[in-house]
Amino acid sequence: MADLLENNSPLEFLDLSYNELSDEDCKQIKRGLESNQTLKTLNLRGNQISERGCEYLASALTTNMHLQTLDISHNTIGDCGASSFCHILSDYDNLKELHLEKCGITDKGCVAISDALTSNHSLAALYLSNNTIRDEGCEALADFLTTNNSLQTLYLNLCSINRSGLHRLLVVLCHDNFSLRTLGVCYNNIETNNDDLVQDGFEAVDIRNALNRALEYNTDRKILTWGKALC
Repeated sequence: MADLLENNSPLEFLDLSYNELSDEDCKQIKRGLESNQTLKTLNLRGNQISERGCEYLASALTTNMHLQTLDISHNTIGDCGASSFCHILSDYDNLKELHLEKCGITDKGCVAISDALTSNHSLAALYLSNNTIRDEGCEALADFLTTNNSLQTLYLNLCSINRSGLHRLLVVLCHDNFSLRTLGVCYNNIETNNDDLVQDGFEAVDIRNALNRALEYNTDRKILTWGKALC
């Protein structure tokens, strides 16, 4: 596959998901990507890639400016692996989709990603579901969204977000960001009921009002909140 990429074949989509690929395999992919001019989508989901493999891939993308979609979900890359991509996110103008679901990323890694994205104006979809980004990571993403007008899809399902983090994000969507079209916050700690009206200082009614305002002037926006979500 590395040879195929290196020889600049007309290949545009490469799916290597669930193939037990290692960091050493990523090193070979790096070799192919560095001289490739055609590949637009690379799927490495569900392999055995760690932070070292991410370093190889990120290094390749400093010379390959054609990739539009990268999926490295379901690999144990952690915060260090996620941070490897940060230095290219601010300069990489062609990347449209980045999938980092279930990668062992915490709020620290999410903050680093958010900071890197502040100068990125091409990314349209970011998938961070099933990572423990908590309120700190969610609030960092909210800060990034205040000045961003390119991101249209953001998935934060199963991310240990509480109502305070969601409230901050919804306030930004009410007043500062009108480009986001789909927000997934399913199965987070934002459930409300009559016996539990306050969490972290936010009343349930405030969250519902913010949700309504975020949708009021953006009729094609979807905010997905099933599971442990708003009642």
